[in-house]
Amino acid sequence: MKLRNKIFLYYGTYTLSYILILLLINTTIIQRSLIQSAQHDLKTQIESVYSATKSLIETAIANYLRSIVDMNLEYLDRLNERVERGDLTLDDAKDLYQEYAKSRQIGDSGYIMALQEREDGIFMEIHPYLRGVDVSSTSAYQNRRDNVIGFGSYDWQNPQDKSSKKKVAYMEYFEPWDWNLGATTYEEELYQLISVEDLRGIINSFKIKERGYFFLMDSHFIMRIHPHLEGENVYDLQGPDNSFITHEMLKNMGDFYYYLWTDPVTGRDEEKYALAMIIEPFGWYVVASGYVSEIMNPVSKLLRMGYILSVMMGLSLIILTLWFTRSLTRPMNHMVMGLHQFYSYHTLYRKKFRSVSEIESVGTAVEKMTSSILDYEKTRSDLTVQLNSIINSMPSIIIGVDRQKNVIFLNDKAIQYTNVSKMKALNRPVMELLKDFENAQSVIERGLESGTVTSDNIVLNIPTASGDRTYYEITVYPLDKQKEHSVIRMDDVTERTQMEEMLLHSRKMEAIGQLAGGVAHDFNNMLTAILHSLEYLEKMTEKNSDAELYLKNIEEASMRAADLTQKLLTFSRKANKVFSPQNVQLLLQQTIEILKHSLNKNIVIAEDYQAEENGVMGDLAQLQSLFMNLGINAAQAMPEGGALSFRTWNTSFPEDRILSDGNTLKAGTYLIIDVSDTGGGIPEEIRDKIFDPFFTTKGIGQGTGLGLPSVLGVVKQHKGNISLQSRVGHGTTFTIELPVLTD
Repeated sequence: MKLRNKIFLYYGTYTLSYILILLLINTTIIQRSLIQSAQHDLKTQIESVYSATKSLIETAIANYLRSIVDMNLEYLDRLNERVERGDLTLDDAKDLYQEYAKSRQIGDSGYIMALQEREDGIFMEIHPYLRGVDVSSTSAYQNRRDNVIGFGSYDWQNPQDKSSKKKVAYMEYFEPWDWNLGATTYEEELYQLISVEDLRGIINSFKIKERGYFFLMDSHFIMRIHPHLEGENVYDLQGPDNSFITHEMLKNMGDFYYYLWTDPVTGRDEEKYALAMIIEPFGWYVVASGYVSEIMNPVSKLLRMGYILSVMMGLSLIILTLWFTRSLTRPMNHMVMGLHQFYSYHTLYRKKFRSVSEIESVGTAVEKMTSSILDYEKTRSDLTVQLNSIINSMPSIIIGVDRQKNVIFLNDKAIQYTNVSKMKALNRPVMELLKDFENAQSVIERGLESGTVTSDNIVLNIPTASGDRTYYEITVYPLDKQKEHSVIRMDDVTERTQMEEMLLHSRKMEAIGQLAGGVAHDFNNMLTAILHSLEYLEKMTEKNSDAELYLKNIEEASMRAADLTQKLLTFSRKANKVFSPQNVQLLLQQTIEILKHSLNKNIVIAEDYQAEENGVMGDLAQLQSLFMNLGINAAQAMPEGGALSFRTWNTSFPEDRILSDGNTLKAGTYLIIDVSDTGGGIPEEIRDKIFDPFFTTKGIGQGTGLGLPSVLGVVKQHKGNISLQSRVGHGTTFTIELPVLTD
C-alpha cells in the first residue's frame, strides 16, 4: 500500500474517532468545568464572609473587654496618685484595688486580674482566688506568654470544678506598678454582645447564583441567620433522603459536600452543594449553599458550541490530511530517486525541496550520509572523542586503575555514584571511592593481581526505600599483560536477579500445576466410573435402607472428591471456562445470601458497594467459587464469630504495573474488591506460603490446601491481581483487582 493511501486510512480513522470521542467527552468536560468554577466562586465568597464575620465578632468582644480595662486603669491612676502623695502605702493601695476588682464581675464569672513578672516567676497580683500564686507554668499563661498585651483567647481549667473552657482576655500594661492588667471571662458569656443584625447585613450582602444563600449557626446549632429556618435547632436536620445534613456538614468541614434538599418555595427535592467553615475561637458556623441545577444552566448552549467546534475540527483535519500527504510523498520520491542515482552512478545527492522540518531533516541526513561515505577518512580523528562520549553515556560504573590500585580514569556514572569530582578522584585508592563495595574488595584485588578477566556477583548492604537487597555484577578487565592498568566495571543487576528468581518460582508453580492437572484428569475419570456404578447400585437396592445409607455416604464422598478435582483443575488452569460479561456486584450479593444461610450465625456480614463500574469479562462459576472460597476462608478464621465485610470501588492505573510474580497488570480502570474479616490474622512467617498448593494450617482431613491457590488461579485467569494485608490479632483483608469490562 502506498504511503499516501496509508495516511488517508490512518488519518481518516483517527479523524472519525476523534470526532466521536469529542462528542462523548464534551458533556463531561463542560460539566466539570462549570462545577469547578462554581466551587471556586463559592470558596472565594465564603472566605470573604468568614473574614468579615469573625472580625465583627472579635471586635465586639475585644471592645467590650477593653472598655473595662480602660476604666480600671483610670482607677489605678487615682490610687497611684494617692500613693505618690503619701496618703496610702503601695501595699494598701494594692489591697484596695483587690477588693475593687473582686466587686467588678464581668458577665457571670469573669473578673479583673493583674500579672507581674519577677526574677523567680510570674505572679498573680490581682485575682479573685489565685492572688500571689506563681502562674508561669500554667497552661493558660504558656498559651499567651508570647502575646500578653492586647486581645486573645486561651484554654482555662477552672480549679474549683476542674472544668476546661475557652476564655478571652484583654490586657494592658500599667507602668507605675509594673503590672499587666486585664479583664477575662468565658467567651460563651459574651456572645450576647454580638449583634445578629450586624452579621445579617454582612451575610445577606452575598448571593450565590439566583437562589443560593449564606446562613449562620451558633455553637449549639441554633440557626441565627437563615431564609427559612431562623431560630431552629438544626443539629438533627434531615433531608428528603433521611440523611442528617448538619452531621454531614461537620464531617466535611472546610470541603464541598452535596445533599438533597426540599426547596420551601417550589416544594421540589433538589440537589445542593455547600461549603462550611467554623469561626474560631467562637465555635459558630458560616455556611454557603447553592443549587446544582443553577450551575448546569449554561450547559446546553456550551454543548451546542462544542458540537460545532468538533465538526469544524474534523473537517480541518481532513483538509490537513490532503495537504500533508502531498507534502510528504513529493520530497520522499525526490530522495528515492537521488539515492538511486547515488548508488548507480556514485553522484553526490543534493537536497532540492522544501517540506516539513522532519522531512527536511531526513533529506539533509541523506545528503550528509552520502558526503560522509565519500569523506570517511576525514572523520577518523574524531574517534577518540566519540569513544569517550560512549563510555560516559554507559549505564555501568567504569573506573580505570594503575598497578598501585589508584584511580586514573572514571566515567560520568562513577562520578555520579561516588559523588566525588573527577579531579579529586584521580590518583586516590580505588577502595576509598567504593566504600559501599567493601565486600567486593577481594574480587577487585584478585582481578588486578591475576591479569585475567575476573567477574563475580555481590550483594550490597545498602538500605533502599523498599528494604530490598541490591545486587551488583563486578568485572575486572586487564588492559595489558604487564598488569600495569586495568578497568573495573560495575553493573546494577538487581532487577535482572529479581526477575530470574521470579522466573524460577513461576516455573516451579507451572510444574506443580501441570502435575495437579494430570492427576485431576485421571482422578476425574475414576470418579465418573464410581458415580455411574452408584446409579446402578441405587436402583438395585431401592428397598434396602441400610444399603441406601452406605451408598449415600459413598456418593457424598465422591462429590467432595469431584470438588477437589475441580479445584485442582482450576489451579492448573485446565478447567473448562466460558467467559462472558459479568456483574460482580450481583455475584457478590448472591454469594453473600448463600453465606448468610451457611456460616456461623455469630458472624455479621457487611456490604459496601462504592464501585460505579461493576462489569468484568469472566467465568460465572469461577467468580462465584472465588468469592465463596474467600468468604468461607474468612469464616474459618472467626470460629467464635466476628465481622465479615465485602467492599467494592473503582480505581485507574495510568501505567502498566509489574507484579511481584513477574506478570504485568495493564493500565486502565479496575474493579477493586476487599474481603475483610476480624479473625486472628495471618502470621508474617507464613504469608508468603498461603497461595502455595497443598499448604494448609488446618489439621489432617480438615483442609486440602487448594482453596487459596484456586482463588489465585481464578484471579490470574481473569487478568487480575490479589494481595493481602494482615495483622495478628486484628484480622485479614484480601484485595482483588479485576479489569473493568470496556465497551
